[in-house]
Amino acid sequence: MSDHPHSESQRAENTHPLWRRLLAAILGTLAVLATTTALIGHWARELVLDTDHYVSVVGPLVSDPEIQDAIAQGLATRVDGLIPEGSLTQWLPDRTGQAAGTAARSVLGSLIRDTTKQALSSDSAAAIWTTLNSTVHRQLAATLTQDDSAVLVVDDQGRLVADATPVWTSVRERLVEVGVPERALPVRDVLIPVADGSLVTQAQGWTQLLIAVSGWSIVVALVAGGLALWLARDRWRAAAWLGAGVAITALLLLIGVAVGGQVLHGQLAGLWSQSVVSVAYERVTASLSLSALVLAALGALVVLAHVLRRRAGASQSED
Repeated sequence: MSDHPHSESQRAENTHPLWRRLLAAILGTLAVLATTTALIGHWARELVLDTDHYVSVVGPLVSDPEIQDAIAQGLATRVDGLIPEGSLTQWLPDRTGQAAGTAARSVLGSLIRDTTKQALSSDSAAAIWTTLNSTVHRQLAATLTQDDSAVLVVDDQGRLVADATPVWTSVRERLVEVGVPERALPVRDVLIPVADGSLVTQAQGWTQLLIAVSGWSIVVALVAGGLALWLARDRWRAAAWLGAGVAITALLLLIGVAVGGQVLHGQLAGLWSQSVVSVAYERVTASLSLSALVLAALGALVVLAHVLRRRAGASQSED
């Protein structure tokens, strides 16, 4: 029949100028890429520039057993390095010499780990965790955005460190309460390695780019998508192609997020265990993954609407 949807589509392609079809395809591709870029840029902008948002994202991590164990181990290791050699030999009264010092260090290390986990489970843990993460985030944000006032705090091995002194102060008070001599517990700032400083430096360029494009990419997506639909002869089919493109790029983004977790673990393998990196990474990227899923679902719905419309049109033509 002359009014069959496939015949109409074929005639539209034959009568529509080639330049308009090519331009619509180019603009449609640009709209799809800009949509995904806007999603990533918005996520990166909130995560990097908004300290309150970042703290709200990582806040629940303080109650995660994997994170508590990692902080406790890091704190114990760091404090052990601050205790002068031989200062613990008189702590255990039934031993003398080097054996006493070794045993005392082992006992103290266990006490620090256990007490740290208790402190991170207490009512004051949230305030301590917020202070710790706020300080680290402001330092990272200033560094990633290349703020002239940024001071990247690194240790003698070039690793970015977090000031865990508030945690240690709380732990130290608890240790004194259970009988550990104050002289055995150093009163010093305690800095825990978080990441390789070079990794942060490498991320500066990508962070700058994502933040820069986050503002205008959504405008580009809307304008380019609108023009692509206007230029297209069959706007329903063009919308379906746009929906398919958005769904595919959103799914690719989800794959990229998963691969990024593995890459990050490789970068931090010497500092944190895979389970710790996974827990923290999943928490930080949760909103990005959810947004990508929603975007993929919306794109798929547009494609489904087009397919159902064509089927309905075909049924009416047969009748």
